[in-house]
Amino acid sequence: MSTKSSVMYILLALCLAGATACNTTRSYIERGNANFAKAKYNDASLNYRKAIQKDDRSGEAYYRLGLTELKLNNPQEAYSDLHRAAELLPGSDDIKIQLGNIALAFYLADKSRPQRLYDEIARISQQLLAKDSNSYDGLRFRGHIAQTDGKIKDAIAIFNQANRVKPLQPDVIIPLVESLFADGQSTEGERLAQELIRQKKDLRLAYDLLYTHYTAQKQAGEGEKVLLTRIQNNPSDAEALLQLGFHYNHFNQRAEMVRTLQRILDNPQTFPHPRLTVGAFYATLPEREEALRQFEQGMNDDPKSKSLYLKGIAGVQSAMGKRDEAIGTLDAVLKMDPKDTEARTSRAAMLLDSAKRSNADLAVRELQSLIKEKPGDPVLDFNLGRGLAATGDLAGSKTSLLKAVSEGPAYLPPILLLADIASRQKNYAETLRYGEQGLIVAPNNGTALYWRGVGLRGLGNYGEARTVFNRILAAEPKFADCELQLGLIDLAEGKFQDAETRFRRIYQNAQDARSMDGLVKAYTAESEPSKAMQFLRAEIQKSPESIAGHFLLAVTASRESQWDTAIEQYQWLAGKDPQAVALQIKLAQAYQSAGKIHDALSTFEKARSLNPADGRVSASIAFLQDKLGQSQEAQANYRRALSLNPENAEILNNLAFLIIETSGNSDEALSLARKARVHAPNNPSLDDTLGWIYLKRNETDAALQVFSNLVLKYPKHSVYRYHLGVAFLKKGDAARGKAELRTALTQDPPREIESKIRELLANRT
Repeated sequence: MSTKSSVMYILLALCLAGATACNTTRSYIERGNANFAKAKYNDASLNYRKAIQKDDRSGEAYYRLGLTELKLNNPQEAYSDLHRAAELLPGSDDIKIQLGNIALAFYLADKSRPQRLYDEIARISQQLLAKDSNSYDGLRFRGHIAQTDGKIKDAIAIFNQANRVKPLQPDVIIPLVESLFADGQSTEGERLAQELIRQKKDLRLAYDLLYTHYTAQKQAGEGEKVLLTRIQNNPSDAEALLQLGFHYNHFNQRAEMVRTLQRILDNPQTFPHPRLTVGAFYATLPEREEALRQFEQGMNDDPKSKSLYLKGIAGVQSAMGKRDEAIGTLDAVLKMDPKDTEARTSRAAMLLDSAKRSNADLAVRELQSLIKEKPGDPVLDFNLGRGLAATGDLAGSKTSLLKAVSEGPAYLPPILLLADIASRQKNYAETLRYGEQGLIVAPNNGTALYWRGVGLRGLGNYGEARTVFNRILAAEPKFADCELQLGLIDLAEGKFQDAETRFRRIYQNAQDARSMDGLVKAYTAESEPSKAMQFLRAEIQKSPESIAGHFLLAVTASRESQWDTAIEQYQWLAGKDPQAVALQIKLAQAYQSAGKIHDALSTFEKARSLNPADGRVSASIAFLQDKLGQSQEAQANYRRALSLNPENAEILNNLAFLIIETSGNSDEALSLARKARVHAPNNPSLDDTLGWIYLKRNETDAALQVFSNLVLKYPKHSVYRYHLGVAFLKKGDAARGKAELRTALTQDPPREIESKIRELLANRT
């Protein structure tokens, strides 16, 4: 071997050895640690996960992954990882302390005080104190347990002991001061808080605690001193000055508020873009005209930052309900910088808020573009989910929302919208799951609790759901949706009079569509549809332009087979919104049910012109054309429908039946029928079509088997029995065939089937 070859061989061997070394659990952990030290937390997480894949019993990898998830603001994942780490390394106090910190944070955030977390904190505290009776963290955890148990004096003693171990640590002094205030020891609490402020001049929590205490004691002057101290200790902290400004506003000290804000305006070197800061302050009061004045002055003072102030103006315009003006203002920003991500994102959100379908389409396109440029942003994915839901694409919406949740597990809005969508789809198990997931993120969030209640109601857990809604109403008496849900529970439990009373009360307070719908449901449940119709007609007479009233009257009339009324109402609604495809379809269906086939056909065709991509409309057109004997046109439209919905079992089945009935290609008909059964294996009408195709292909034994099974399962179905009779006749068994036909005749068959049966029975051959 040459020298050159030897060197290459050695280098290759070293590379291979290095590659092996680089793929060990230890090497992945070390890489993760290096990434963690550089604040590259996503890379660190990836390496720790690879270490766990190599060795799922590596407590160190789980521990380091837990710390990384904390940095990534994923507390649930961190808790799970640290819990596993503590199981694998039971002797590690560091892991116990980190696990205790998360458990404590979750426990304090949840007012229900979960017993599981309580027990975990207590256990960790006992383990730490068993090892060292002066364990700072063991005492800290025990103090919190005593505090939440209401044992305030015990908590004070324990926190004081921890303070002696490590003096003036915020995570002990803050709860100690809270306990002292709760025990009436204000002087000692104030002394400790002031001492903590002297030691930790930038600790906002200490200032806030002391300020809240003084204002609760109606000592506004002392509260003001706390805020002035904060400003003195943090002279470049604009937030401190703004808090003082809010204090003066609350106590109607207008001149002092203005002077405080002027300190920001007079020091642009310390406070960049001062009029932006002050304008935002006024916008929150809300003094929107003054906010606009500040932003406009800011543009004059600092033309180079014009876009910043325009974005502030757009926010105020949106808050004032001037959404179109706000969108125009953001358009001006984008003329200056078409790539301004903040302006594009805000504009997309405002377009969604406008509730116009065309604006939703624009917003979706903009958000899709933004996500390509900035993937992994949960806010963008949430807004895209909102947009897709507004355009009716609920499947796409759920995909985007789930992505947002995976990117930001603590981000509540996508979880709540997922619960909303699941409710609209009547998937109440999912509604419940997302409601409970929202409560993990925000334990006191009323909307998350509401969706939990909706899920429980939908699953039939009426007692628990009622408790949930009553609990919300106790805290928020004007939460009308809870009253509506209680009305639905009344209906489900057969308490029709209670439901009627509740819905009528809600409707009198807020005449919205849902309470009107609830009242109609109550009347219908009480077997008083005429009362429902009378109520709706009276409401329309009072409010002739009520979209909800006309729609509910149309639905109720359809339910009662009053097709002329239904048609009249759907015509009115379609006239108000000629582009609404759903209304055209409803109108066409009403025509069809009324037997007005030509009107139904022309209306379905109008619906298709509005949305050519909806294959179901083409299928409805084909069905009606088949009824009218327009077989070729029907077949063409079924094929068009199938190209748009290739897996739709009903379309496959109907096309197969039409082909075989018109003596078309029986192989194609058989193939289509078999595909239909794959997509809907439990639909007996598909089996019936398959059996009829076998019969037309002279595969009589196969047809007899299909029809015999159908009649065995559905003995009172006249069409299946008719087909079985025809199959027996074709097999040459006239006695059994005619017996089946006579039975079918007694089962009230459709008119066209009845005439065929009588014709076959009359035939003596």
